[in-house]
Amino acid sequence: MATPTELSLELRTVGANIAGEVTVDGTIVAAVGASVTAVRSSAARLTAIGGLKPSQAKKVKAEVTALLGECTKLDTQRTNLITSAGVLSAQRDTIVRVAGEVDALDDTPPVEPPVEPPIEPPPVTPGTGLLADVFAAGARTLLFDDVFTDGMRAAAQNGVSWAGVNLGSEEAVAVVADPTNVSGYVLGFTYGGNPSLPDDGWAEQRVKFPNLTECYIGMEVGVPDNYVHREPGGADNNKLLRLFDMQYNPSMVHLGMSTLHKPGTTPGRSQMIVEFANSQQGGFTGNYATGPWNLVFTPGAVERVVFRHKVASGIGVADGIIQVWWNGALVYDLSDLATTKACEGGVNAIVNGYLFGWSNSGFTETTTMRLRQFIVAAP
Repeated sequence: MATPTELSLELRTVGANIAGEVTVDGTIVAAVGASVTAVRSSAARLTAIGGLKPSQAKKVKAEVTALLGECTKLDTQRTNLITSAGVLSAQRDTIVRVAGEVDALDDTPPVEPPVEPPIEPPPVTPGTGLLADVFAAGARTLLFDDVFTDGMRAAAQNGVSWAGVNLGSEEAVAVVADPTNVSGYVLGFTYGGNPSLPDDGWAEQRVKFPNLTECYIGMEVGVPDNYVHREPGGADNNKLLRLFDMQYNPSMVHLGMSTLHKPGTTPGRSQMIVEFANSQQGGFTGNYATGPWNLVFTPGAVERVVFRHKVASGIGVADGIIQVWWNGALVYDLSDLATTKACEGGVNAIVNGYLFGWSNSGFTETTTMRLRQFIVAAP
């Protein structure tokens, strides 16, 4: 024999089910009411038609009569549903009252129906390659991952999305076939070739972020066999990554990575530098004096880059963090950076950014940097 507690639980479950049926009936009643209104509106429009021949008028009258007949049927259904909902509500009230009386027969507290625990999403398995590098760097939440499946940029994920491109007259940014990548495609950044040393290039892909105060950016880059970082005699820095808040300039947060020509290398090789807007100086400063000056972008290689940034806690506060891993090795690690500066209308977060961009060194031969995978993650 069931205990009072068990009986009370059963009654309350039945009451909850009836309440659900009443809600469904109410939804149907509203839908039927809307249908009646629509049918009557159609009948009125038919009646208002003038200038008809007798045969046409007779046909219209028959249509109106049929429509009004449908209204009568729908009204009857609606009335029955309202009556049914009223009966169900009364039954529910009775069951809840009886459940309360049963509760009084038992000293133990009433038992509520069990609540199913929420389904947690499966944890991300880093595996190997760039995703493993990003999670080894400390990321725990994958926000965006694109390998350009089906020859397309991925749709927005968790507030991260591709935006527009900026190009020079001889440059291109486009998804192109590459059988060496897992998807068969890459995002190609093509810089036009020109033997004139003063010639620059511009191939830039914009990205939108959901106001991130800490982020991990992962890039797997295929370097072409003909990659050469020229020394033009003036500025030779080539953009690789830029992150900023609302505007590129002025901005509250503005930082990233570039490459410089490595002196003494033949043909010309690249070395990585980190840059950030310093709150004291207002412009860019970075690791020009601190290194590590490590060689990057070996011709013909596939290289993995992870860039982590945590914004400073306030304007002029030296607790911002920038870390860079190159092919899994930590090559830049500073946690005392004043990376947040005053800016009217700015926000202390990463909102916009771009990949690659302006090349001050330019390229003698047409050169395509191949982005094989792009990842954005959070703690």
